[in-house]
Amino acid sequence: MNNHVKLFHRIAPIYGLFYRFQLRKYRHFLKQMQKRYPDFKGEALDVGFGTGALMHALIERGFYVHGVDAAPNMVKIAKKKLHKYPVTIHGADVLEGLPFARDVFDVAVSSYVLHGLKEEERLKMYAEMKRVSRNFVVFYEHSFTPSLPIRVAERLEGGEYFAFKERVSEELQKHFPCFESLKLSKKVIVYLCQVKEK
Repeated sequence: MNNHVKLFHRIAPIYGLFYRFQLRKYRHFLKQMQKRYPDFKGEALDVGFGTGALMHALIERGFYVHGVDAAPNMVKIAKKKLHKYPVTIHGADVLEGLPFARDVFDVAVSSYVLHGLKEEERLKMYAEMKRVSRNFVVFYEHSFTPSLPIRVAERLEGGEYFAFKERVSEELQKHFPCFESLKLSKKVIVYLCQVKEK
């Protein structure tokens, strides 16, 4: 278990306190996606699902959902919160390879994971999510003007957020045939990547 995963394993109970707040945000996000892209539906993979709020919202929007997370405590909390829902949960690390064949999902989505990774780790994540998705790869992230508490948290987390925001567009352009960034709010930006040329 790498240091990043260990951190999220330790703080999983704190994340669990924000489940309902996150669920409201993800419901809004998915409503916007399906309004804009009618084929944004089907079978979805949530990479780094945390406590499961995004998986919950995906199920509500009609997706059949799989999720992977490398932090055992996140897996434990998500299973508890989603035990009544049709979801398949896997304890796995995207950086070590996803346990799925090529092109098995319509959508692969990840929320607030990408910015915490080093550049070489992000490249692995792009490749794996692109490999398993037929249509869309989506990254839900902090905007470039995060609140002061988010900036402080990112410094404490020791991730790559401040370097990431300078490079993300160039990286996505290299790895996907096309992508667009959608500003959902002052604090949230979504990178929607299409896996195949249209």
